[in-house]
Amino acid sequence: MSGYQHQSRRSARSQMWVTLGIILLLTALCAPVFAAVLYTEDFESGTLSSNWAGTNKPSVVAAPAPGHGAFSLATTNVNQHITFTRSDFSIPANSPLAVRFYFYDQVGSKGNYLDIYTNTSLQALGLGNSDGSDYWEYELLDPQAAIGWAVWGPTNLLRTYNGWQRCDIYYNGTTTGKWFVDGALAQQITNVVNKNEAFNKIDIGVGGPAAAVPASYIDDIAVLTDPYLLTVGVEPGSVGMGTISGAASGYYDSTETFSVTATPVAGYDFVTWVDDKGNDYGVSDNPVSLSLSADMPLFAKFQIQAGRKNLTLNVSPTGAGTVTGAGGYVAGAYAPAKAAAAAGYTFSKWSTVAAGTDTVSTANPYNVKMDNDTTLYAIFTPNNYNLTTYANTGGTVSGDSGVKAYKSSCSITATPNKGLCFAGWSTDAAGTNIVSRRYTYTFTMPANDYTLYANFAAQVKFNFYDGFEKYNNGDIDMNETGGPNWAAEGGSNPWWGTKPGNCAVDGTHDGHAPHSGAKQVGGWGGNCVNYLNFAYRQNNGNLPVGNFAYDFYFFDAKGTAFSSGTYLGYISDYASICYYSKNDIPKDYPSSAANSNFTDPGDFTAKLGLGCANDFSSGFSSGVYQARIKDASGISGQYGSLGFINTTKARSVGWHRGRILVGPVKDNGHNDVSFYIDDMTTPLLTADTFNPALYNLIEIRGMYRPSSSYQYGYFLLYDDMTIASTPAALSLAVTPAYAVNSATATWDGIGAASYQVKVDNGSWLPATSPYTIDTTNFTFGTHTVSVKPFDSGGVDGVPVSATFKVDRSSIRTWATAGFFDWATAATRMSNDFFVPDSTEPTIAPLVGQTYGGKTWTSYTTPTNVVNFDLVYGTVKTNGVSYLFTYIMNNGPAITNAYLAAGSDDGIKCWVNGNVVLTTDTTRGLTVDQDLSSSFTLQPGLNRLLVKETQATGGEQAQVRLCAADKSDPSWLSQLTFTLSPATSVAKVNDLWSQPNGQMFSISGKCVSMTANGACWIEETDRTAAIKVVNY
Repeated sequence: MSGYQHQSRRSARSQMWVTLGIILLLTALCAPVFAAVLYTEDFESGTLSSNWAGTNKPSVVAAPAPGHGAFSLATTNVNQHITFTRSDFSIPANSPLAVRFYFYDQVGSKGNYLDIYTNTSLQALGLGNSDGSDYWEYELLDPQAAIGWAVWGPTNLLRTYNGWQRCDIYYNGTTTGKWFVDGALAQQITNVVNKNEAFNKIDIGVGGPAAAVPASYIDDIAVLTDPYLLTVGVEPGSVGMGTISGAASGYYDSTETFSVTATPVAGYDFVTWVDDKGNDYGVSDNPVSLSLSADMPLFAKFQIQAGRKNLTLNVSPTGAGTVTGAGGYVAGAYAPAKAAAAAGYTFSKWSTVAAGTDTVSTANPYNVKMDNDTTLYAIFTPNNYNLTTYANTGGTVSGDSGVKAYKSSCSITATPNKGLCFAGWSTDAAGTNIVSRRYTYTFTMPANDYTLYANFAAQVKFNFYDGFEKYNNGDIDMNETGGPNWAAEGGSNPWWGTKPGNCAVDGTHDGHAPHSGAKQVGGWGGNCVNYLNFAYRQNNGNLPVGNFAYDFYFFDAKGTAFSSGTYLGYISDYASICYYSKNDIPKDYPSSAANSNFTDPGDFTAKLGLGCANDFSSGFSSGVYQARIKDASGISGQYGSLGFINTTKARSVGWHRGRILVGPVKDNGHNDVSFYIDDMTTPLLTADTFNPALYNLIEIRGMYRPSSSYQYGYFLLYDDMTIASTPAALSLAVTPAYAVNSATATWDGIGAASYQVKVDNGSWLPATSPYTIDTTNFTFGTHTVSVKPFDSGGVDGVPVSATFKVDRSSIRTWATAGFFDWATAATRMSNDFFVPDSTEPTIAPLVGQTYGGKTWTSYTTPTNVVNFDLVYGTVKTNGVSYLFTYIMNNGPAITNAYLAAGSDDGIKCWVNGNVVLTTDTTRGLTVDQDLSSSFTLQPGLNRLLVKETQATGGEQAQVRLCAADKSDPSWLSQLTFTLSPATSVAKVNDLWSQPNGQMFSISGKCVSMTANGACWIEETDRTAAIKVVNY
């Protein structure tokens, strides 16, 4: 039956349910068969079937608890992941489906869920726990409109532990998905985007970064192709009179038959089965057997036995205690009503009303004479406890203290001394057990005396830089489950976002290259807003209070062009320093980030931004950049209600440097903030921050649309970001990256009056930028330069470091020839492409000469690797490239020389016409991956030819001279590299002052000589002459 027919049948049943309900029950075994249970897995074989594919597979182990056989599937590491791959598993597109399974959870477990996928993984629904949230999490891939590519979000159900729980996932084949745990609806989405694909895969596990976790278990999986929802329970008027057992609430296939049993407690009888509105099905079979052809609510109705009176007991307020003794009693008998107080409460009395306005008895237990049906409330009152607060050294406390009732609201405030940070409220004087990092902490009084300590600390010196080079292309969010840069909190990736994915890492984007390096970040999909919690990452979780700067580069692709009604016709993005104050953030991000965006400005106490405003209200100037100070007033150029201020800096296309500098805490508890673009000396604006000196997040925004009335705008690109306490040294760079005799360190700074420099493990020395480093006596390899800033009072900042390499052996200037196209891979290495003009062993080219149809050109690589894609300006495939240089040996013969080389793909090297290295392969380059045979460098001129074969992908080569162990030999000092073997001079007299071992050419007439012949070259006035011998 088609999916359309299924849907039609289900719509019709809701209108005829009361009439047909009794028929469904009485004819259960005759229900029409629409489909079968497609797949089941109970793991009772004791091993994982080969139908499950994966690299890091979970294990089939002994079941953790009774109820689901002897074996279950255990996940013990976040990197575990398997996929069911059997070819006969398929549910047609647009057809309803359900998956049920049982899940056993433990505290601390994460990274385990089950989902069902379509053929090309365009659509999926899943349920489990991905990232350790306190709530069950659901998955919807390519999901409800406007959420983005993938959603892993918390449901409304808290996880429970150490027991089996039934899980159901339902999809109606078109627009609706539902997720259930133990029959309770955990999530429902009614605007699913239907991808019109068959579902044919099951996944279990996250497959993320390796992390051991307490085991969680999955068992008894069933995939249903004609599913209907059974909801079982006790009808509201019969609660406490009996229980239900047998089939649990959830989805069942139309082909399945099952039973439900109602069991009354003493004094009560089972009456009948009713629906969720109390309508009687007219069936009193107990147990009842049934199959489903429609969704079915099935509730047991009980009643008190004849001649008995009912005692109903309740608790007020809810949760304040428990009661026992309720039930049916013989008329005139006494029923023992007993109340037990929960922690924090004391039993007060029995009352006939929940508000406790009357008193029946204060006795506990209380014997109730059952002449009539009776309802009583056990009234409990909250206990009083003592609240005590202390301020550790560095600040003061204020707010509530003294006697407080249990669960009453309490509010306390910590105020650090000027310049210090608040380090959290703790329950111990040492400050180790932190319960909140909010300056003003509001909480409910616990069921015990409570003592809290306010802790204070100096702000940590920090200097964090990110050029985005280490990330994978794609969404940068660390909290995007399964995303390209997914990572644990506190790990190597500090960037996260709400409802990920958000901004993305890329290389050159839309033709716009990164500011430096190979990567940058921008927002062109998803939510396009990312955060970095520098309070957690840089300041031990404490909120920084001032004396720091946010320095960044942004690319403006629009300049003064601005059309909010044109798609990508404007930019409204900016970077900012924030104080997100709605919730504590114990680590990188709040738990709400997975499924809830922040509200701006409501969730932020402070926002200091710089870039292109997203407020286009009256006063906005699209031709200049804007600063933002939340809650600012009275500032020239300010407009709107969000605190944006027009600066005097005109917008222009290209990379710009931005800086937001937050000063020290002032007497009013605020800071001054200064904004800079390009000119880092004179600020565009300096003003009060208008809010307390508290900060925790860096925010970057991309492709922001202020409202649905606008088209989506273009986006800023970001690169080379630094967040640093002041004084700070920034942008330290050492050039060249591969030094021979010297290197130069350059830097700039913020709030620094002087600097000191240290190279490797040497001493700190006073220095200014640029600083020259003599590397004459440095060893081959990597060296480190460190720069430390000092303010005018001599207070030092965080040192920053950069590395460079001393490499006298690598050849970076080459003559290049190519690209020689050659489709036949087998003969690329053997074919000589210089014939007939020359040959590979004999060629001695000069720049500008042509051999084999290709002209030799000069190329200098900035590193020790020649990237032929850059040489040619494009990627070449299937052919050959050549490199050539002359090596001038200005000393005696070197008899133990070697070449260390790397290539992508193959490589062949000749020295003075002799082959010393051949690697004919297809591979990627690793520096020094090959070592040549030994060869001799003769005094004077030597020739080195390198041939690189190319298939597809990148084309690179690297060659350097070395000793047998690839070390830097002492004889390198007597070598020079040149592309021209002789220096031109005008006359013989010019040669006398030159040292031996060099080659020169003399302008003038050519002379031909026979072998072993000789001639004299003399000045026209015969004042000087040189004899030339042709051996």
